[in-house]
Amino acid sequence: MIGWMKYLSHFYYGVEAISLTQWKKMEKIECSLDPEEPCLSTGMMVLEKYGYNINHYAVDCFGLIAIFVSSHLAGYLAIKNRSHQQPVY
Repeated sequence: MIGWMKYLSHFYYGVEAISLTQWKKMEKIECSLDPEEPCLSTGMMVLEKYGYNINHYAVDCFGLIAIFVSSHLAGYLAIKNRSHQQPVY
């Protein structure tokens, strides 16, 4: 019902973009000696385990830019509207 709201958050796009940037080039990760812990030996395995799609990087960047532009535009319009109602000084 409210699942669409995640697409309005810069955290949704930012965390995925940072995770993709950090993990996609990791070629070898040492596994723990503990047999109970899963062995994720590459960065791509880490991304796959946590549900990230490497093809979403451009969408994440576009989402961050769209949120940046829309929030700054909303702020500008709010300040412009308020300055017409009363002096800014």
